[in-house]
Amino acid sequence: MWKWVVRDYFAAFRWEKSKEWLKNNGWWFVFYFSFLLPSCFNMWSKGLSIGVYLTVALPFVYSVVSTGVHDKALPKVMYLCPMEQQVRKEYITRSYLFRIFVIVFLNLVAAVLLMILRISDVVTACMIVGNGVFWAVASSGLGRQRLEPAVMERLKSTTPYAMGNMETGLGMVSALSQFGLVCMLCWDTPVAWWVKWIFVGVAVVLQLPLTIRLLKNWDKTMERAISYEASYL
Repeated sequence: MWKWVVRDYFAAFRWEKSKEWLKNNGWWFVFYFSFLLPSCFNMWSKGLSIGVYLTVALPFVYSVVSTGVHDKALPKVMYLCPMEQQVRKEYITRSYLFRIFVIVFLNLVAAVLLMILRISDVVTACMIVGNGVFWAVASSGLGRQRLEPAVMERLKSTTPYAMGNMETGLGMVSALSQFGLVCMLCWDTPVAWWVKWIFVGVAVVLQLPLTIRLLKNWDKTMERAISYEASYL
């Protein structure tokens, strides 16, 4: 089962699907974090700064691309396959877990690397990993599993739609936190100690409760994902 999950995960990065996502404004996220933001800070002329920036920003850019190319439900053709409900649920569950794992792992590698190079302290490294967890949950689709207009119109004023709004809010706060972490690490002068604790406060008061609430929706999301009717009709 894991072999299928990993194979399908990387197979989703085919050019046809990536091109479709880039058309739907996905190019803006990649352009902003890969070129515009470092240009604003004039990082291209600073070897260390651009290295630090890419170490923190690239996992986030990758996760944004992953969000765009990985479906939150099975492809339609897979609902036609002779597959037991339990097997289908297990496949979808492992797919969600693997997406979250990859994003968190990349942020963990970035945090450890910055600590080894003595660029980041323990608090900042924990914030990088923690924000990676929050963004991974926000982008996994636990709140709003589908984005088809007809389905979203039907779900308005329902619990899944409300969960989707929480997911969007968590994603926005996590993206802003990522931007703040990048600025903090790449700034020419050291930032004040209390700035770090602002990020910690936002994580504890806002991001953590939203993440826990979305994770509580896990079973319901899996039940909806195994149903073709709930996903596409």
